[in-house]
Amino acid sequence: MQNGSRDPEHRQRAADATADLATEAAIEGIDDVEGGLDEIAAADELAAISEMTAEAGAADVEQGAAMLDVSNEIADASVLLRQMSAEDVTRGMDLAAMSGQLAVIGDLVQAGGMPTLAAALRQISARLHLVATGDLLQSRSATALADALDLTSRQAAGLGANEANEGLVRLAMAREMANVSDALAAAGADRLAEGLAGVYAADDLAAEAAALRRPRPQPTPAQPQDATPQPTPSRRATPKRTPKKR
Repeated sequence: MQNGSRDPEHRQRAADATADLATEAAIEGIDDVEGGLDEIAAADELAAISEMTAEAGAADVEQGAAMLDVSNEIADASVLLRQMSAEDVTRGMDLAAMSGQLAVIGDLVQAGGMPTLAAALRQISARLHLVATGDLLQSRSATALADALDLTSRQAAGLGANEANEGLVRLAMAREMANVSDALAAAGADRLAEGLAGVYAADDLAAEAAALRRPRPQPTPAQPQDATPQPTPSRRATPKRTPKKR
């Protein structure tokens, strides 16, 4: 009787302990499930930001390369202007020399008693002088323009390099964020799986606690058997029938 009275109490204590374990497992499992889902959501957001950063970085690199191309084209134009300026200087100096020579010849012709020819030579010398001066001034303007183009080319090259560098930095940041996103998504998936396992374990523990609270079925008493032997019916021999002769 004493053991029988203690057995329900023991089962009740075991059921209560199992129920407590089930509650703790359920709380931890739900917490892990929610945390895993939050980590996966954060990983998705970080992946989206990584893609946007990568796109912006690629655009910066492309824009920087385009600006560098423009800088090279401006530098080529500057070189061409300097070449033209050098040609203008050479031509202007040649014309200036010819102008001076014609002026001297005109003076000699004037001294030789040919004033008309001398006047014509002086006019040609004056025209050549004007052309030579114009070429030299044009050369000076071309040089100034070439200097301005050089400055513009350097500025464009600096801007293009900065833009390309910013793009490369953004691409590196995008790769780093993508790596973090992958790691966060993997950790979230693992935590989600652990949480689901904890919830399933809590269900099993709750079922076990409920089983412990159910009363045990009482055994049915055995029916007493009658020891008096029952008579067995006797079998009488059946006579065989012989067929009648006809």
